[in-house]
Formats: sequence, structure tokens, C-alpha cells
Amino acid sequence: MFDQTALLRQNLEEIEACGEAFTASLYARLFTLYPETAHLFANTCMQEQQQKLLMTFVLILDHLDDPAYLAATLRRLGQLHSHYAIQPADFARLGTALLDTFAEHLGPAWTPQHRAVWGATYQQLTAMMLAGYASPSAGMPSSS
Repeated sequence: MFDQTALLRQNLEEIEACGEAFTASLYARLFTLYPETAHLFANTCMQEQQQKLLMTFVLILDHLDDPAYLAATLRRLGQLHSHYAIQPADFARLGTALLDTFAEHLGPAWTPQHRAVWGATYQQLTAMMLAGYASPSAGMPSSS
């Protein structure tokens, strides 16, 4: 039987191992595929942003077996993103860039099965964030 959690865990560990090289590639790809997203990061230190994204991947890795914690944390992250100029469609754009970046970094080890598992997982993670995005908290900060 195929273990999807093992696949996710292995890929997240690979992301953690190559760290900022992966996240730098991800953002470069996002801005190439969707140049309209670049303005969202105009006032952002990209090195810090890449580190935040990497920490999010590590958080997901560390809590794959704790869906309640993961859902609550991603809802809060979605609330935070609702205070930026980010739109729900931008989550899908990032997902496309993410899958393409996995393909680049994993090369032949990236299979159609990987893409399917990650596509479905990213949709689930995004749904959790969008649940928070749809109900922003007034107390959240309004800048990055």
C-alpha cells in the first residue's frame, strides 16, 4: 500500500535540506509565471520571506500527524494573509509554482504520483488557510 504521508514527509525533508535554494527558486518561478504577483512582495525582504516559507514547510512536516494543530495554525496564517493584498487566486498561483519547483529540484524522482499527492495536499492546506482568510481577525497585523 502506498503511504502518502511518507512521500510528503520525504519531500518536505528534502525541501528543508536545500532550504533557501528551494524557496528562492519557488518565488522566482512564481514571479516568472505570474508577474502580477511581484507587487505583493515589493516591500518585503525576500530572504526573510523565503525563511518564513521554509519555516512553514517545517511546521507542516512536524505536524503531519496532528491535523487539528495543523488546521488551526494554517487558519491563523490565512487570517494573517487576509490583511495583505493577497487574493484567494494567489494561493492557486503559488501552488502551481510549488509543484513546478518540486519537479525542478527532484528531477526524475518527481513522478506523476508525487504531483497528484502534492496537488491534493496543497489543496487541503490551502483550504485550511482560506478558512482563516475568509474570517479575518481584527487584531491581526496589517503589514508584513
